[in-house]
Amino acid sequence: MRNITREKEGGLYKYFYGNTTNYENIRTMEEEAMKKGYKTSFIVAFKDGKKISITEALKTTTN
Repeated sequence: MRNITREKEGGLYKYFYGNTTNYENIRTMEEEAMKKGYKTSFIVAFKDGKKISITEALKTTTN
């Protein structure tokens, strides 16, 4: 099982499943989460510890 982390954002707790710099790997992780019953999963990108858009993340990497 992958490490699951939790962060509080506003009044909500958000859970994060996995960590990778490869977009194909993260898509696989999203599928795994959905198969395990997490129907509202999202891919979230971070740069220097701050959330960024997926579009921006894909522009800055060489996947």
